[in-house]
Amino acid sequence: MNCGIPCLSKVRNFMKKEILELLEEYVRKVNGLKEEILRDFNVTNKKQLIERRLSLVNGDYSLESKNNYRFHGRGCNFSNSDFEIDWDFGYEEIWCGINIGLFLKYLTSNYQIENNVANYNKIENLCNNMVNRGILIKKYGLYYFAKDLVSVNEK
Repeated sequence: MNCGIPCLSKVRNFMKKEILELLEEYVRKVNGLKEEILRDFNVTNKKQLIERRLSLVNGDYSLESKNNYRFHGRGCNFSNSDFEIDWDFGYEEIWCGINIGLFLKYLTSNYQIENNVANYNKIENLCNNMVNRGILIKKYGLYYFAKDLVSVNEK
């Protein structure tokens, strides 16, 4: 099976580059939903979306756009007939904070990576290594690309 990016289940020791590419892809896909979600909820920014979500009775919404939303804790599961992704909202205006468990869920559904404690620990160790190297920053339990978090803090 060839899944484009080397599948972690096929590689005993995953390489940092592969995880970095997959993390970038995950964040890019979440960020790609931003305009559609804001439009679906008739809001203009993340803060308004979260306030609107809090005013609704429960966390599950199916809209005329055929998009389904399940809000949970500090995140959201988005799905439609073509696609599903789950993430935690990030710090300040950052749309996606990387939660290792939700990222592993993404890898499981898109790349058939086994969702188990060993893979969770491997990914977490690689992310922590990237924190030590200045590629990622961990804040409030979520990982962010350093460049994204620095640009938010500079505003």
